[in-house]
Amino acid sequence: MRAGFVIFNNCEIDNNEAGEGGGIQIDGAKGVQFNNCNLHENKVESFEGGASLTAGGYGGAVNVNSLDDGLDFVNTQIHLNSANFAGGAVRSLNSDMTFTSSTVHDNVVYETPAWDTRNGGGPNGGKSTHVSQGGGIQIDGGVCTLTLTKVHSNTAKKGANISPLSGILYYRLPVVDGHWLPDAKCQVSRPLLRTCRLLATIRSSCACPLPGQSGGLRPRSIGRRLCGDA
Repeated sequence: MRAGFVIFNNCEIDNNEAGEGGGIQIDGAKGVQFNNCNLHENKVESFEGGASLTAGGYGGAVNVNSLDDGLDFVNTQIHLNSANFAGGAVRSLNSDMTFTSSTVHDNVVYETPAWDTRNGGGPNGGKSTHVSQGGGIQIDGGVCTLTLTKVHSNTAKKGANISPLSGILYYRLPVVDGHWLPDAKCQVSRPLLRTCRLLATIRSSCACPLPGQSGGLRPRSIGRRLCGDA
């Protein structure tokens, strides 16, 4: 798909298969928005049942490249999609993304052979370089912002739910109870630090303590910037 700004309203996108972007492949559009959509059971398989760093295997439901105004999901469900390299549900390359009141669950990136064709490798020779990543969402450049969104029960070897490979992941508070991604690195911006200390009266098991504290904070207490795999 190559166009200006594209809006999908009340769409059902399911049971499709492609080498990239099992449901939708978007290249060079200005921006894309999904409103009240359901994307499920789409599948990505690159040639010869494997994947390469230069040929396919990305974005089980949606794969986007270089959107000027980004990719937005609003009240949208993305589930039961699969890929064989990265981004079981969604993969973005050099594009900002927002998810608002949406759910990304039960998507998977399978472990299949992959080859770095840039160095002369291939299915008949060369070294396998594949590590399945971003079972739910793969961020390959750009900023991803989650607002009242659940990302859970996705599968990949690296970043089962979200893998910010070379991008940045933000939560916009409040976070949906029980769906704060575990074991992610985080950072508190300096302007918020004093407020954080005042609000840190109730602790939870979230792994991001303030300096000098052994426990974490409730997700509603502070804004966090995640910079690792979840």
